[in-house]
Formats: sequence, C-alpha cells, structure tokens
Amino acid sequence: MDEPTVTVDNLPDFIKQWAADHDGFLLPALSASDSQYAVQLGPQDMGIEGFCHLASTLGVRVLYQDIDCFDVGEHVDCYTAPNVHTDSEKQEDKPLDDAVQQALTTIRTKARPYDGKTARVEVSFVHGAVAHIWEAVAPWYTALVAECDDVHVLQRSAQQEQYEDRHQARVAERQADEEQQATMAALLAERPDFRSAKNAGARREIAEHVFPKPQDSEDYRHSFRLNRALATAHAAVQAAARGVYAEYECRLDELAEELLVSGKLDQATGAGPRRILAADFLTERSGGYPPPGRTVTLLLARPPLKPGKAPSSSALSLPLT
Repeated sequence: MDEPTVTVDNLPDFIKQWAADHDGFLLPALSASDSQYAVQLGPQDMGIEGFCHLASTLGVRVLYQDIDCFDVGEHVDCYTAPNVHTDSEKQEDKPLDDAVQQALTTIRTKARPYDGKTARVEVSFVHGAVAHIWEAVAPWYTALVAECDDVHVLQRSAQQEQYEDRHQARVAERQADEEQQATMAALLAERPDFRSAKNAGARREIAEHVFPKPQDSEDYRHSFRLNRALATAHAAVQAAARGVYAEYECRLDELAEELLVSGKLDQATGAGPRRILAADFLTERSGGYPPPGRTVTLLLARPPLKPGKAPSSSALSLPLT
C-alpha cells in the first residue's frame, strides 16, 4: 500500500514522526539571528522527505519547526482595518466601496472552509553554522493572499477617490472663503469710517455691522472670514494711507492754500486746536485716511499757515521828540 502523500496539512505530523524515528528533538522556530548564514529551500527544491534525509545524513538531531494556522477573520479583516483618521474623518463615516465590500464577502465565503487549517510550515536545522530552512505554503492560502491583495488594491483605489473628492471639496471651500474674504475686505477698505477708525475694536464694530452673522451660517466660518477680511482691509488702508500722504507731502504749499481758503483755522486760538482742525481737513480730503503727525506738522509749518506775530509794544509807541 502506497504511503500517503505529504501535504501542508499533514506536514506537522510527518515531521513529528520523523523526529521520533530518528531520536531527534523538535524545537520552536529558529530565529534568523541564530545563524550567520542561511539556505532557503522549498518544495520546488526538494520535498520534505529529502530535506529530512539531508538532516539525517548530516547527523542533525535537532529540528526547528514553525507552524501558521489560518484564521479567516484575522486574515480577511486585516484588509478592512481602519487607517489613522482625524476626528472629522472617522472610519464609520466612510463605508467601504460596494465593489470592495462584495469582493471581501466573496473571499470570506471561500476562506471559511480553511479556518483553522495549516497554512504554512517551516522546518529548519543548523549544521556547520549554516541554517537550512525549508518552507511550504498551502496552495489555497497562496490563492487567498493573491485575491486579498487584489481587493486591497481595489480598496486603496476607492480610498484614493474618496480622498480626492474630499480634497476637491476642501479646495472649493477654501476658494470660496478667499473670494468672500476679498470681497468683504474691499468693501471695508472703501468705507471712510473704517479708514478713520481709531483702533482694532472700532474696526471690528464696523465690520460686524456691515457683515452681520447669517442665521444659517456656521459661526466659526463666518468669524474666520471676517477676521481675515479685517486684517486684509486694515493692511490695505495702511498701504493706501502711506501712498496718499507721501503724495500730499509733495503738495504742501497747495494744501496750505486750500486749508487757508477753507477758513477751517479761522476760529482756532492755539496750536492744539489748529493741529486737530488740520488733521480733520486732511482726513476729509483724503477720503477718510487719518494723517500721520509729521504730515500735519509739515503742513502747518508752511508760510501761508504760520500764525501772524502781534506787533511789539515798542513798535506801537510814538517816537520821542
């Protein structure tokens, strides 16, 4: 009667029996670091009988064995394990693609009969500081791994499509934010009251009045847009003011005559009121940009605006005869 063919399923029994027949010892798997050199063999090189015969010929009495049993849940579910997600992108919020789900269901059905069976056996021995390693993998396991790899590729493709969809949505949202912020900033920068606002609180009050929070808008998004618009508008106002007053300082004589003719300084009785009225004149004339102190000083120093000196008492007295 022919001896039964050795397969991956009965390999553990065969190896155990061989060790018993040859007064050998069967130990747990050999670590790769236990030997400096290694020879990797498989069924395509020689059968397990030939490998054991080689061990016997070399006088080896210690074999190392490593056996992997198949777990259908662990094997298939590893392809659906969640990746690292942010709080806003949890796995339950992103169900598997229908094609991926169907493929995994098919694989589970195929794999279930093999649950608990031996999927891989590795046997090794060491002779002359060289590790001889023989490994066999069940054909059905190799086929399942290949199918799962195909599903993994399909799943990654579906995830990539989901990522691209989310990315495009974020890009569109960001573009909408930028366009809205630019519009809000431009409108604010054109307002004289915003230009002449004394501080950040005053500017925010104007902005919140012009752009009240919509009832159907998320508060954080409106606040984000408003804050960015405020910063952009303020920077634009500062840049425009620098340009305006750089030009004004080249036309001080003309502005001095204009201020004199306007009569705004006629009722001013001191340096302080004159500066305030001159600043108001420049702010109004520039469209709301408050003037820097140096521009006011330079303007009031022009000859037409210098206050006249009162005649001295000696000049008013009659000459003695």
